[in-house]
Amino acid sequence: MRRSYSVHTLLRCFVLGVVSLMMAAIASTALSTKLTSHQTSIPESAARHWVITPSPRFESDKILFAYLHENLPQAQGERMRIWRSEDDGLSWHEIVDYQDPQSVGGGIILGLPAPSHVAPITYLHFSHGQVTPIYEMWRSEDGGDTWEERTSPSWRGACSGPIVAGDSDILFSPCGHFWLYHSIGIDRSSDTGRTWERVWADTGIYQVVASPAFTVDGTLFASVQLGYEPPPVPTLIASFDGGDTWQASDEGLCDMAVDSITLSPDFTHDRTLFAIQSGIVFKSQDAGQAWMQVFPEPGGQCETPSYVYTYGFVVSPNYAYDHTVFWLKDRTLFVSYDEGLNWQRLTSNTNAFAMAVRRSAAATATPATAAAKIDPLASYEPSNQHLADIHRVFLPLVMQRGSHPLPLTIFLSAPTPYRSDDGGVTWTPVSLPPAAEVYLPLVLASP
Repeated sequence: MRRSYSVHTLLRCFVLGVVSLMMAAIASTALSTKLTSHQTSIPESAARHWVITPSPRFESDKILFAYLHENLPQAQGERMRIWRSEDDGLSWHEIVDYQDPQSVGGGIILGLPAPSHVAPITYLHFSHGQVTPIYEMWRSEDGGDTWEERTSPSWRGACSGPIVAGDSDILFSPCGHFWLYHSIGIDRSSDTGRTWERVWADTGIYQVVASPAFTVDGTLFASVQLGYEPPPVPTLIASFDGGDTWQASDEGLCDMAVDSITLSPDFTHDRTLFAIQSGIVFKSQDAGQAWMQVFPEPGGQCETPSYVYTYGFVVSPNYAYDHTVFWLKDRTLFVSYDEGLNWQRLTSNTNAFAMAVRRSAAATATPATAAAKIDPLASYEPSNQHLADIHRVFLPLVMQRGSHPLPLTIFLSAPTPYRSDDGGVTWTPVSLPPAAEVYLPLVLASP
């Protein structure tokens, strides 16, 4: 099979750069106090985006986190804010508010609750400054009300995460080639981020995924960054001893980078996981020992990669019963009810860049803030006309029977985030916290 590194590698490096600056973590020096710097009001035209992150146990605790990033006008820099809701978005409590005159970016990572707590363990991994960015990480056991400082794995700007391994205190961080940085490999922390050790140093790594039962089986999978080390290089590696040793796990995959790895929530029993390579869906039912192509039907796709980035591939929490998987591709959401063989488009192009799927909360879903809904039958128009032919070849075929309701809540993060409480059949805007604030500008005294 032919190697095709140049365009794909440049695209992945660009994406890593954007993600590192926008999603690396959350505010630092003023975590417990409000900002007092003078600002003008933030107009609607100010560039902003939202990320909605539900708790791992959303169906029972109804906890949501909302992250807002804003590019401020008049060269004031950037601002990030985070809220927590404990009633499915009906009310919000602000836990972080930080502004930097150059740049600031971050994101939250959630784990299962600590003993005697309801809110999930929350990690804030953030960067601020521009010429020499500062990377920091904080940890909270009460959903963000109080914080403890940890060591950031992104001391060189090339590492992301952390990845929480099940209900353990172990974290992992994938590190790749990023601009002039070469801190490549996989880092592991066994003490909730206080210290880190390198457990893989042979290649750059895009993604690390832990088994849902990591504390029992010690299973991990990682996608390898291609194009830097001389061949042969595995495209996917696996560890079955908590990261101590690694082995190639790419038999049957194409000889190109893996864009996304997703494990079945019932992995302990079904040993199933999915891997996406340039719009091609592969499935393994033996914990990665062998892979089979499920979409599209095997042909010559490995020799003609599409270079289309996958924003998310998520297995239904009820996969053992509904056999459903979701695919956010080119900012359009698709669903398959037969483990990836056939696909149905759920939305038009929504500008969504992230997604999360949970079992629906038992209580009534959050009321819509507006009557607007995404038209699931709207025609798809690629934003990049140069890739139009490729999209037409690789986009899933639309099934005639259409989508059907499922007891799942889906969150699409975008400049205007949306949610569906019936598995993607109908959509409403997320009920967001009040983010508009007005500040008087700094008045300069006349000489």
